[in-house]
Amino acid sequence: MRPTLTRIDEARFQRVASRCQWSERSLGVVHALLVEGRQLAEVAAAFDMRPQNANTLRSRFIKKVEKDRLAEFIRSEPPSSILALRERDTEIRTLQAKGYSVEQILTYLMEGGAAVSESTLRNYLEGRPGMKTIVMANQKGGVGKSAVAVQLAYYLQLIVGKRVLVIDFDHQRNSSKALRTGGIATVSQIPASRVLTAKVKGVEDEPFVLLAADNAELLGMEVQGKQAHNLFASNLQAFLKAVDADFDVCIIDTNPNPDIRQLASLVVADFVLSPIQLNQEAIDGIGDLLNHDSIGIRKIQATINPKLKLIGILPNLVEPTPFQRENLKDLAAAFASLMIATGNGYAAIKKSTAIPEAQAAGIPVWKLGKTSGREAWAQIKPTFEKIASTMGVL
Repeated sequence: MRPTLTRIDEARFQRVASRCQWSERSLGVVHALLVEGRQLAEVAAAFDMRPQNANTLRSRFIKKVEKDRLAEFIRSEPPSSILALRERDTEIRTLQAKGYSVEQILTYLMEGGAAVSESTLRNYLEGRPGMKTIVMANQKGGVGKSAVAVQLAYYLQLIVGKRVLVIDFDHQRNSSKALRTGGIATVSQIPASRVLTAKVKGVEDEPFVLLAADNAELLGMEVQGKQAHNLFASNLQAFLKAVDADFDVCIIDTNPNPDIRQLASLVVADFVLSPIQLNQEAIDGIGDLLNHDSIGIRKIQATINPKLKLIGILPNLVEPTPFQRENLKDLAAAFASLMIATGNGYAAIKKSTAIPEAQAAGIPVWKLGKTSGREAWAQIKPTFEKIASTMGVL
């Protein structure tokens, strides 16, 4: 059996406690047991608590301490592949400065004997080995954005095994409804709006957590003025930093209107994915997505968040009609650099009854128990694998 942690120092206690949403009483119990080294019966009596409850608090806090120790070790003792990259940092930076792609740099390193993966190299170049944040953004509603967000969250958590945080900033609450219904994710007591309006230092200690949309609060944000808007973005950035070691991926579902919720999300994100429908209105909206005066991706990249990367535009709800096939062909011709390349062309998700059925039931589409669900998942899976690989989490 592995030895049980019995004592911790004050510094580690304070660091872990600062990320807990625990009461002063609970933290006092843990401090007395783990930092002061007092006996369980004595502490339970002092805090008017049953011994088994005090022991449960100690066990839960120890898990958080062990997670903190692991994160600290990873920061101080990187794996051999990272060390190999550090040893060749000058070469890597030279190639990057001259405009070579990640794939070209990887080829160069492998030819020189470095055994590294593409995702490891991407993480190294981005200089951010912690949680990856991806935003679902579009200037138009009704494109199936929330379904993509929910099914991607299920894939990353249940299949890839990542710790996933979902934040629903869309007042229509479609992501929240699906995840609540399924009961697979833990619904946080902290509503989505609060990570914009207040300093939040942590969430529930679970591997799959939803910060659900709270309609009235989210709708009232745009009218609060520029000063409040700056604070919203700052609060969101601070929150994501606070939970960086607790999750591998954060998925933010945004509303289709170009307002502060979408802007704040793009300002702090690593990646953005834009599901669209194959109609002329949606295709014309690609220009706004890229070049909007306030929340255009290119402007944000140039002025506020240079690390923001557009994974691509993802045609969704694609129907097997001549009209849609022609639109997809035109889209690929006009915006090839913005599409998500896969082994069989460009990523697109076909329209299927299985996806809305899975959303209504709150379950992954591959667990629908129907042929339509299995067929839909077989078509979606390669796209999700490409997205996860691009994010460096696969």
